[in-house]
Amino acid sequence: MQRKVADFKLLTMNPLNLLTYKRNCFERISHYFTYFIFISISVFITFGVAKAQEISPEMRKASDPGYITGTDTSASSAQTDHRLPSAVPQSLKRKFILNPIADAYVRSGNNANINFGNIPDLVTRNNTLIKGIYYAYLKFDISSVNNFSSVKLRLYGRADKNISTSVNVLSVPSETWKENIISWNNKPGEQNAILATANISGTTAQYYEWDLTQHISNLRNSGATSVSLMLKNSNTTSGLIHFNSVENPVNKPELQITSSGSSTVLITKSEIENNLSFSIYPNPTSNYLQLRYSPEFNNHKLQVMDMNGRSIKTIVLTGTTTQTISVYDLKEGTYLLNIEINHKRYTQRVVIRK
Repeated sequence: MQRKVADFKLLTMNPLNLLTYKRNCFERISHYFTYFIFISISVFITFGVAKAQEISPEMRKASDPGYITGTDTSASSAQTDHRLPSAVPQSLKRKFILNPIADAYVRSGNNANINFGNIPDLVTRNNTLIKGIYYAYLKFDISSVNNFSSVKLRLYGRADKNISTSVNVLSVPSETWKENIISWNNKPGEQNAILATANISGTTAQYYEWDLTQHISNLRNSGATSVSLMLKNSNTTSGLIHFNSVENPVNKPELQITSSGSSTVLITKSEIENNLSFSIYPNPTSNYLQLRYSPEFNNHKLQVMDMNGRSIKTIVLTGTTTQTISVYDLKEGTYLLNIEINHKRYTQRVVIRK
């Protein structure tokens, strides 16, 4: 402390020393100021580079078709950034379902002359003639089947015992058989070539599939408008294989057609509305009708009209996509079934026979 006081006195007494002291102070201040300027410039440059690396909305939009910008319409009016995938894929490959226009099974032995065309089961088994051989038959209308990539027969079935057997699908050339007439004694002949096979195992019911794409393609190329199929077990078993028939209220036989067109699109509401439809079976009928319709028809009204345009009865569709309605009270004749939705009318014609 005494040395510092002495130094201060020395500076004040010697003008040359005071000048030197002031110059040293100025140099130190200049050094600190230069250092501060350098740091500031460095920070500014770093921040500027970071900002420069950000891509503007216009540049991102030009380089990435999946990027869009929008403006928030709220009070803040702040600009928003919505990232979407570059494409929203939804295949135009659509599946369509056809139910049989006829199905039945036949049985050998004492039941060879009995018709089994009006029950909710199709039964198959390979055994002796006396114990009973069972074949099943199905017929589909394929007149509307075009531009498809695959066609599969789908049957909901099970074994009645814990057995496993292959069930083959064979072609039946004749299309004249009737489900309410066919029996073992008058059944149509089948071709020997196996079109497809599936292994049925266990007592738990499920859908089984047979790929018939090539067969249906050959038929359509030849101009055929219907297809008849026969189900035949490969193995000899004591148990039976049960499949749901078209008379069953649920899980009916299906011919599943997948269309061949594909693209990347957004399906619009108008496209969905254009694909609405409903079908009826059996037709002709006498006592009941099975309706299959698009889900959008649910809770809408089905109007039954005669050919003179008079309304006979109105039915509300309460099922999800299927519903059985009684036509027992209708007289013999031709009727129109109408469903109106979104100011459009969808119509099917049904023939009632008594």
